[in-house]
Amino acid sequence: MTSIQEKLSHYTKDILFPLGFHAKLAPAITGLTDLLFTLHAIAPESEDLRTHLSTKSGNAIGPLWAALCIKEVFRTQRFIQATHQAIQDKLAQKEGPIQIIYAGTGPFATLALPLMSYYTSTEVQFTLLEINQISFDKMEQTINLFGFEDYVNTAICADASTWHVPADLSADIVLSETMYNGLYKEPQVGVMLNFATQTDNSCIFIPEEIKVDLVSKPLQVERVNHLDTLITFNRAFMNSLIQQSTHRLWEFPIHRIPLPALAQEKLYLATEITIYRDFTLKINDSSLNLLRRFHIPLPTEGSEIVVQYQIKEIPAFEVVG
Repeated sequence: MTSIQEKLSHYTKDILFPLGFHAKLAPAITGLTDLLFTLHAIAPESEDLRTHLSTKSGNAIGPLWAALCIKEVFRTQRFIQATHQAIQDKLAQKEGPIQIIYAGTGPFATLALPLMSYYTSTEVQFTLLEINQISFDKMEQTINLFGFEDYVNTAICADASTWHVPADLSADIVLSETMYNGLYKEPQVGVMLNFATQTDNSCIFIPEEIKVDLVSKPLQVERVNHLDTLITFNRAFMNSLIQQSTHRLWEFPIHRIPLPALAQEKLYLATEITIYRDFTLKINDSSLNLLRRFHIPLPTEGSEIVVQYQIKEIPAFEVVG
């Protein structure tokens, strides 16, 4: 085992330790971050690393921003722990290797790399998808530097929102963390819907559920008032949407929401994520869970707004009436 493999195994052990926050968690995330940034000499000032790619399903963030996501302690810990639990559950049901499609790897394949150090290549195999060529090249370099080539079924530079799953690939887990708070701007919804059309219900999706509520919050007060649940994005929702839509022209439900007196309040989108089973991210646990301002036309007293999610170059919940 090389020195970088030993370091990765050490950090992985602390990340997978079955507690919430503990003394070794933040040092493990910091150590893993420093290791990966040093291996690739990530230069924050590089314009190429900062540039996003625009797709029909949302922005694919630049390599620097994708790399920086690893620094969020609970976000990284819980996604890795949740994926580990999903692998354990699948291994209890069938012989390996468990086939995992990891869509949107960024430059480090952050959520896969620690698990490659934990499992054998006969237990897990990854199909790695990344649309940004710079991120893709760095991801392949990362896999090679750690000697994890045997864990990779295939690696493809492609748009995960349109990629066709080969007939001979039976996915057990689909993993994608290509989202922003309020399901804004990034292609998480389009990516997951693409794979939901090509996998059966036995396939575990990570995250398992993303719930976005419309809330109001009085000025200078932490308390929020729930107005409506705009989406509960899980497998059941996706199945229903697929059945009701044609030619992948997704028609999301319309929500008519009576507005409270908003003179002293503003509207926000509140995002909560069930990654898998008991592994969750609640409000303020990560940047994915920060309240997001929801701007609306100036309301009149007693009015309502009509809100619908739309997939396009900048996906978002929008006021449509």
